[in-house]
Amino acid sequence: IQGTPPASSPQTRPAFLKSPQPLLVHTPKGMIVSPLLFDQSAGEGPYDTLYVDAAGDGSFKDARVYKAQPYDGKSPDGATPVGWFPDVLVKRSGATAAATHVQVFLREYRSSRMDPDELPYAVTMIPARWARGEISINGQTFSAALVDRTWNGSCIDPGSANLEDPLNKFPDGDYLIIEPAPGKPLRAGSSSPIWSGDIDGQGGSLKLILTRYLQVGTDIRQVRARQDKDGVLLELAPADIPTGTLRFGARRDSQPLRLIGRQTMVLLPDVPELVRVPADVYDGFAVRPESLTGMSADLVEVRPGRTSTGSRQW
Repeated sequence: IQGTPPASSPQTRPAFLKSPQPLLVHTPKGMIVSPLLFDQSAGEGPYDTLYVDAAGDGSFKDARVYKAQPYDGKSPDGATPVGWFPDVLVKRSGATAAATHVQVFLREYRSSRMDPDELPYAVTMIPARWARGEISINGQTFSAALVDRTWNGSCIDPGSANLEDPLNKFPDGDYLIIEPAPGKPLRAGSSSPIWSGDIDGQGGSLKLILTRYLQVGTDIRQVRARQDKDGVLLELAPADIPTGTLRFGARRDSQPLRLIGRQTMVLLPDVPELVRVPADVYDGFAVRPESLTGMSADLVEVRPGRTSTGSRQW
């Protein structure tokens, strides 16, 4: 989720605007640097028109124009949006950064700390590129989705554990989201008993990082993904790769455990004393409500044919 500071009035008013109070949202030092200008096409009422300054200089001479679409629900930050624009092309930060597609939620925003020139509106953005379908694991079919968490238009960018300082930095890579119960649809806000939470603390379907290899329980698969204009083909093929053993011993609780390595994601619904995993360097994060986002900052290397001891921080 990418939020913005409150909107302001444009210093130079383009002649095409109808609203007596247009809204300018521009964060030149943020991740999304394109200026956004919201207008009321009827001169009043909802902000139903969005102009995106393609040149990025604030002139809006070659602006891309988007119309708000009906939306019934909350925005990703839990607010009630007053305008939803589902597929907007914007520029990311960096001189060579490519454009990306995002969903733009315009919402009301009020704070006692607002500056006098700030208006009571702000924007929340999330990636607009994702794919939904089904995958088969151990003979069972699960609802699944891939999400463009890297904000580059692709849903299939693999990630890995962060092995650099700081070690507890959240891993990169796109999301692979799996509904934990076979045959059930993906859920955004509810949770089932075994998956007591997710990485973002929202509950519901389980979020994993897309990696080259995926292990669920004791089953190890190679992840193959291809994306084109029609969607994403995701294949979980049997993997014959070097493995070692992780020893966990007694854990403080029985919560599921996720491990992420340089090229492997391991999901353990039940954590045994010993488990065979692909040879890799792992960091771990448990699925527990009080520690949904925290990586352990404690790496463990698993070597082929050897036994390693899991971190107590996991």
